[in-house]
Amino acid sequence: MTMLVAAALPVAVLGTAVLAGYLTYLRMKVSLARQQESISAARAWAEVRERVAAERIRASEEAARARALDDLLSSLRVEERAFRRPGGGCLPGKRKPVLLEERICLHQLPLSGWSQQELTVYAGPAEAAAKHPKTAETSLTPKLIGLERR
Repeated sequence: MTMLVAAALPVAVLGTAVLAGYLTYLRMKVSLARQQESISAARAWAEVRERVAAERIRASEEAARARALDDLLSSLRVEERAFRRPGGGCLPGKRKPVLLEERICLHQLPLSGWSQQELTVYAGPAEAAAKHPKTAETSLTPKLIGLERR
């Protein structure tokens, strides 16, 4: 019987060692899987943070561009002036040639030259203006008279 125990003991020790080695291998695999899972979760989190940061940067750049464009457009202005050409009287039904000039300025610097447009305004009642449909309306007359220069 001692022989049987002596023969079975090395086999039992060898089986126990194989079983312990296999259990250690399985624990290592589980640990490695958990570690890979945590690494992939950290990578996904980093990618999300990177995308969010890129979107925030893009949004702030767009806001800066929009603000710069608004600043530029707010500093642009149009200068207007009107002159009455000599020779037009104030009699009813009489034509008054008016020269309108405009230019675009950025702050105080002119960006364009004066562009001219000539209008013919009729003095008198609205019926006289209705006879000449290609001319300016009589409602422009008070505005133009206020802007007249000589």
